[in-house]
Amino acid sequence: MMYHSNIEYDRRRGRYRVRKMVNGRIHKGTFPTKRAAILFLEKIVLEGRGIHMAPMPELTDAIEAHVEDCRLAGRSESTLRYYEMKRVPLERELAGPLNHINQGHIDAYVKARRDDGVTNGTINKEIAFLRAVYKFHETDPSWRLRALSHRSKRKRVLPPEVVREILQNVPEPVLCAVGLCLFAGMRAEEVWRADASWVHGDEIDVAMHKSGGDTNRTWLVETLRNVLPKKGPLVARHKWSVTYEMTKVSEKLDIEPRLYGPGIFRHCCATYATELGFPRDNIKLVLGHQFGDVTDRYLHSQQIAKKRAILEAVERYILGTTDDRTLPDVADFDQEGNSANP
Repeated sequence: MMYHSNIEYDRRRGRYRVRKMVNGRIHKGTFPTKRAAILFLEKIVLEGRGIHMAPMPELTDAIEAHVEDCRLAGRSESTLRYYEMKRVPLERELAGPLNHINQGHIDAYVKARRDDGVTNGTINKEIAFLRAVYKFHETDPSWRLRALSHRSKRKRVLPPEVVREILQNVPEPVLCAVGLCLFAGMRAEEVWRADASWVHGDEIDVAMHKSGGDTNRTWLVETLRNVLPKKGPLVARHKWSVTYEMTKVSEKLDIEPRLYGPGIFRHCCATYATELGFPRDNIKLVLGHQFGDVTDRYLHSQQIAKKRAILEAVERYILGTTDDRTLPDVADFDQEGNSANP
């Protein structure tokens, strides 16, 4: 069914307006996407012909069906646990069938979550999970919510030479913040609230954000031991100066996206450890992860060396700077692509 003549785009409001007469009655509405408008038109036309579509499920049932489908698809336990955490606030603040949730409900949900002290990034993830539920049931929401935080998660890992340049040319507070992420594997939130009282000889006790009060004891390398203050907060009092200095470093080294905080160097820690050949379980201990599959998202360049070796060999072969005898034999690699003769 084609309904383009019944859909008009309102540039001022950024929404699609629908107006169609069915059985002598005018149906109209506004929708954030064209697909949502077409689904609305299909529904009223079919119902006008006496064909009633299956009712949309309640939010609770829809989320349950989506999570169960993920479980049957073999998703990891940590992913399912993550979904279970996201469904709690959604079911508490929103209710009713999926097609009855409108823009007002979403705006009220965002306001309630902000009043509870929830960060924009967490709200974005909850709304993204809600959109996934709509997609699973093959429908589009009648609401729209732009990203509340435009600072995307930086997954690009800096090369070692850039890291060395940063560590050699930054003030002591920045070196302290970067060092805690890079040389201790600490999270950015832990860095901002780190205190000198956490340091015990050659080790540092990292207080985790858990109700049980668990701690993650990590090794204190010589570089950190020389720059960490002897008492008081380690970085918190210099938080804004750290952001300012790292922005200046980004401009000088032409790094995009810019480095607003030290959190990306935690990713560097995991990536460099992988390139040095350390097992994932060992890296998991450094990062303080409870579940091993969470560590995988930090191992960004795990396959980069393999790709580089193949492409450089292809380059040499095509440009005539080598022959078949210098190319690696397929038998030298196992099924996962690891070299059998390192």
